[in-house]
Amino acid sequence: MAKVARGARGGALEKKIVRDFWSVFHKLDYKECAYLLGKILTPTEKLMVAKRLATLKELRRGSSYVAVNDKLRVVSNTIWRMNDLLQSSPRLSKIIGKIDTSSAETRGRRKRGRPKKRQGLERMREKPSRPRRGLSLKVRSKQSLLREANPQQIWFT
Repeated sequence: MAKVARGARGGALEKKIVRDFWSVFHKLDYKECAYLLGKILTPTEKLMVAKRLATLKELRRGSSYVAVNDKLRVVSNTIWRMNDLLQSSPRLSKIIGKIDTSSAETRGRRKRGRPKKRQGLERMREKPSRPRRGLSLKVRSKQSLLREANPQQIWFT
């Protein structure tokens, strides 16, 4: 997590800086906001904020902690904090619901004639699994070689 120098912060000054930060977004359109945030945030900070937002969306949809962890690779402490925020703030839950429905509408739009891509577990289940490297692969290959050599003498498998 990012660290801020304690000595540089002051009550009134800190409030003014944060208020100025938020007022910038009222003056800019979407593309300008995206450009500004893209320039001032590091890739890690962007990913961190995006994962928090995705965690809020998943929790609001009713996903379990385990499902959120598996899907987004977020630690349980972050999931717990985001869930606590959702539970304690009905206004935040309403905002996330608004964001979630608007993103679902934009996802639904696609070009005609283009097949919709499958995502998530369905896509993973359809892929043929490759054999893992290691002991199981070696044992299988030895057994198959022995069977091919003389199937009558094999009494173990």
